[in-house]
Amino acid sequence: MKEFLSLYRFLPDYEGFLGLEREIWTIDSKTGKLIIVAPAIFSKYPEGKIKPELPAHQLEIITDPCPTVEALLEDLNDSLLFLDHLLKYKVP
Repeated sequence: MKEFLSLYRFLPDYEGFLGLEREIWTIDSKTGKLIIVAPAIFSKYPEGKIKPELPAHQLEIITDPCPTVEALLEDLNDSLLFLDHLLKYKVP
């Protein structure tokens, strides 16, 4: 286990904190088929808490390290609302 842990840099400041990754599949609302929107999003907006994934019709949301479940859910919700805005108003 020590060898495995030595491959990563764990920060003691975040001991006991929570983090989350959420995979999002982008689906056409009319057909129900998977669609690729990542190129349209990331040609206008840099990666941040929302990142492209493989396969190309998938996006990933990551949270910051959070000290409580409440803070984690707030962070996730903020990113989901931002993604909703991007998909409704910024992606053709």
